[in-house]
Amino acid sequence: LKPIPPRETHNLQTLHTILSTGSPLKSQSYEYVYKHIKNSVLLGSISGGTDIISCFMGQNVTIPVYKGEIQARNLGMAVEAWNDEGKPVWGESGELVCTKPIPCQPTHFWNDENGSKYRKAYFSKFPGVWAHGDYCKINPKTGGIVMLGRSDGTLNPNGVRFGSSEIYNIVHDKWKESGSSSGSFLKPRDFGPLPKYS
Repeated sequence: LKPIPPRETHNLQTLHTILSTGSPLKSQSYEYVYKHIKNSVLLGSISGGTDIISCFMGQNVTIPVYKGEIQARNLGMAVEAWNDEGKPVWGESGELVCTKPIPCQPTHFWNDENGSKYRKAYFSKFPGVWAHGDYCKINPKTGGIVMLGRSDGTLNPNGVRFGSSEIYNIVHDKWKESGSSSGSFLKPRDFGPLPKYS
């Protein structure tokens, strides 16, 4: 069965924006959207958290989209990437931090009378600065952000440290090697309305 691009089977005239979240959007996904769905759509990858009920970074209709990058830091979000010494870094991996308080920031945890669990969760790495638990890289030319994976989800079996980003990258590379493509749709009569990722 040959995949059928949505632009050939659906009227997408009113489609203006597609948002993506949950994991880093790979460059190939940007290419797929602009080639097979709609080349004039704003493809906005966003990143935030349920704990802040918001997004640290996201889409912006006034600036270009660069594949593999989240376009910009959102208004009111003093987001930076910091190295282990607590210094801002550009163009290299760093801890995603928010250096100023934000209105949607939680103030405490339930059943944490002295606030120790709350402080340990967000403020133990850099005292007084929110560390979100993600690695990111900020492009010094575009200002775009590349999400690299969790910094607090590091596994250490037999002394070998790795995090979720390494797993994502291995799975994605193997998927690519097998000749698979993400987001290919078959005719609805073949598998119902659900997409088939082959």
